[in-house]
Amino acid sequence: MRIENLTKIIEGELLNSPSITYIDQIRTNPKQVKRGDAFLTVDKQDIDIAIKNGAYAVIFTGQADIKDSEIAWIRVEDIQKSVIRYLRFKIVQSGFDVYYAEDVTYQILKSSVNSKNILFLDEDIISNFIKIINADIDTLFVSNMINFVKEVNPLYKEIKKCKKNFVEPIKFSLFQMDIVCDDIYHKEIRVPKIFLPYLNDSINFLKEHGFSYNLPNIKIESHFDPIFIDNEFNIKDFGDTNRVLILESDKNLIKDEIEYLCKYAKYAKNSALLPRDLGIKAECLETIEFDADFDISILKGYNSNFFLINENREKIIKKLALYQKEKYKRLF
Repeated sequence: MRIENLTKIIEGELLNSPSITYIDQIRTNPKQVKRGDAFLTVDKQDIDIAIKNGAYAVIFTGQADIKDSEIAWIRVEDIQKSVIRYLRFKIVQSGFDVYYAEDVTYQILKSSVNSKNILFLDEDIISNFIKIINADIDTLFVSNMINFVKEVNPLYKEIKKCKKNFVEPIKFSLFQMDIVCDDIYHKEIRVPKIFLPYLNDSINFLKEHGFSYNLPNIKIESHFDPIFIDNEFNIKDFGDTNRVLILESDKNLIKDEIEYLCKYAKYAKNSALLPRDLGIKAECLETIEFDADFDISILKGYNSNFFLINENREKIIKKLALYQKEKYKRLF
């Protein structure tokens, strides 16, 4: 690619008049830079390594010393915005298909399929950049970030809802199912029945594109995601206790999950820990409201079996660890 074209694509400013006019690839790892590459840096300390390895151009933000006037020095205002602009160009040029998937579908797909021809884009912009610029021409991309998808490909597609049932649930508990799919019996698949439509959508998508899948590998985090604990809030193995924190990071799924709990866990005492501004009330379970961040010890005052909590797994794990740390301090 010509230096002047690259500069326009990423909306950069060429600070010098280099003797070179073309670059081959864009690299983000200075150790992987080869002669003729452009180096896109998020850490200016790596520039010397990239130049030593043969970089023909350096893309950076802020200030940097022009140590070699023979190569191109391109300054941009925002590395991430420039990366997105280049990715948009690369996706259009290569004809890549980019699909948006709701997060439950995204997690099912990501954990069940293993193919170099389907790649998953996440919150790490630089990681996404590496995946896209190194992808084979027939690669398909899936992301759960709608704003990112719209930026890199305005002609993105959505994984469609499927009316056909590929999965037949044979029996189920609150958090998993025994199913038949493709005439194969699968025992204790970690997908709660409430997410059966997402599972069908995922299988339909994979079948349409010829990808194989491994249903026992499915892992869904922070969506009706159980953490089993004892009375002292120690984390236990799946199914080992009758006290469970059920995590749901998506506010849009809370109402349906409350109904699911009320329908299939009538035998238990249930509570929901929800932000006050969510405004959800349910007669069939106890609602505990909070205004901002909350202390997990608030649950000590309730003897419920299931706590539906509007939070993600990472934060709850940290809260449980902090609770144990504070408890240890109180003992001594």
